Amino acid sequence: MSTGTLKPEQYRKWLPYWAVFQTDMQQTVHTWIYRLWLLASILILAGFFTYRFGVYKETGIIQHGSLFFLQSLRWTILASMTLVVVLTTGCISSERGTLADSVLSRGISRYQYFLGKWHARLVTVIGTFLLLGSITILGCIFFLHEDLSFKGCIIALIAICALLFTVVTCCVTVSAIINSTVLGIITVWVILYGVTLGLSYFPSVHLSPEVTMQALPHMVKGEYDIQALGRLLVWTLGISLGISSFGMLWFARRDI
Repeated sequence: MSTGTLKPEQYRKWLPYWAVFQTDMQQTVHTWIYRLWLLASILILAGFFTYRFGVYKETGIIQHGSLFFLQSLRWTILASMTLVVVLTTGCISSERGTLADSVLSRGISRYQYFLGKWHARLVTVIGTFLLLGSITILGCIFFLHEDLSFKGCIIALIAICALLFTVVTCCVTVSAIINSTVLGIITVWVILYGVTLGLSYFPSVHLSPEVTMQALPHMVKGEYDIQALGRLLVWTLGISLGISSFGMLWFARRDI
């Protein structure tokens, strides 16, 4: 009687990364900060649509969709930025008490832990922003005057997502370097204000948030430069990869 040989169990190298990614996304969407951000955004969009549609029905005044879309984008960028920074800066620093047990005592490398946290916050923040932006575009097309370009609105959303990509990356990196969440939030704001102020003196730099904000009214109407968007994506991707690489190496070598 022949006995069969048991196949060795296959080791999945990136399974710990996937576990961290899924767990962090579930924790993020259940936090009160994320729910506050989502609820406030939905209520403001609903209020804006109700007001604009009511004015059109009562007075017959044409409500330009491009103006409403720009107002909603600016609110998301300016008013929601504080919640986004708070939501992402504490992803690693807030878990310092259990970090040694979860990383050092198990088969999870620090690189996988950092990547899982970083990618989970990116998907959550940018995915939520794209969802709210898509709802806004559809509402503007169906309920308001169609003076905006669908492709232009998509280009505007991509440009804002590129800036959010860099902001979230900076927040996660600071969270991996600084132990205190409050100190990390202050540090991120100092960095963001300092970089924005510095880039304002170089208007030719396509990474400047001020240049992007000034171009939004033209983008949503279909007047956009696809090459400028490409340069913005390249700059933000390159800077984000550089920041994240520095944070990941620092986190891998420091004491927890």
